[in-house]
Amino acid sequence: MIKNKNIVSIIQTLLENRRLFVEMDGRKSRLTDALSSLSNYYTENSLNANPSKAQVCAFHLNNHQANTKLEITWNDQPLKYDEHPVYLGVTLDRTLSFSQHAMNVKAKVAARNSLLRKLANSNWGADTKTLHTTALAFFYSTAEYSSAVWTRSCHAKKVDAELNNACRIMAGQQGSLHRISAGRPMEAQKNTNKKQT
Repeated sequence: MIKNKNIVSIIQTLLENRRLFVEMDGRKSRLTDALSSLSNYYTENSLNANPSKAQVCAFHLNNHQANTKLEITWNDQPLKYDEHPVYLGVTLDRTLSFSQHAMNVKAKVAARNSLLRKLANSNWGADTKTLHTTALAFFYSTAEYSSAVWTRSCHAKKVDAELNNACRIMAGQQGSLHRISAGRPMEAQKNTNKKQT
């Protein structure tokens, strides 16, 4: 059981309010008020808040306010505004379209493709089993990390192209890439995620 009901009420306030107007158009910030209440909780329980590590971002579909930066203060320190915050390894954006995350994953897989290409063109370690194990360890683990969240995005196809390149390298530029390389396209992963939810 939670001993302090103040923190519960603060969290409930933050979760229940779907719209948090924060210093936009001169309105008073409800989020800043909630953070000041949170500061009181920290002080009462001998905890230290570190506003320099906190980041803020606005998630909305209103294109008129796309470039509006949030101005939130906590303990009289302005919080850093980040257009693309990273939460548990997933890069978020204002519309939650995951376009930036897809580009980041594509860049990671493309960089690893060059390593696989060098391994495939070498005299040692170029057998199919080694290439397959390398691809599963390097590419699919990277591409499928938190895929349940972002693979339904229209930008997930950017990652598919690089995964297909990895399959081509493993299969030696042959026809049915996914069958030969035993890799799964992201479409198959999307269907697996739908069945699990």
